[in-house]
Amino acid sequence: MRANYVFPCPFLSLRHREEYFEGKYKGESRGEKIKDIIMRIVIVIVIVVVLVMIRIYEKRRSERIIGIIRRYDRRKTILEIGSGSGCNARRMEEMGYKVTAIDIEDKSRCKRPRIFDGERIPYGDKTYDIVICTYVLHHTNKQEELLKEMRRVGKEVIMISTNKIRT
Repeated sequence: MRANYVFPCPFLSLRHREEYFEGKYKGESRGEKIKDIIMRIVIVIVIVVVLVMIRIYEKRRSERIIGIIRRYDRRKTILEIGSGSGCNARRMEEMGYKVTAIDIEDKSRCKRPRIFDGERIPYGDKTYDIVICTYVLHHTNKQEELLKEMRRVGKEVIMISTNKIRT
């Protein structure tokens, strides 16, 4: 008899876990129980490793962006389009830049963005010295319009980084 891989809540009390395993493994050998528990541990370890790798990747990507921004005068105004967590925007603010973050939804952990429709940037012409749009273009169906909007609100530098462009 093969065990089903149903994950019990890790916050159950020990008594409840014992009851769960007694009911789940009725009629199974001790070897099957151990094999199932080891498989669960391996799955948890894989999930943790993947999450750590994603964090490392995001940090490296962020460091590249911040490294480029450091080249510019700290009195510059920056618009970050698609700010996500807002952590890049906050780090740039801590470095002395005046940063505005915009996004189509609020997923912020560090700096809350102004919400916009993803098409028309809600600022006037030539408002920002630097416009940053990293890993956003591939999420929109109207890439050309968003690029025109970035050009409209940007004065000096438009920094774009993306995974792929739709043609």
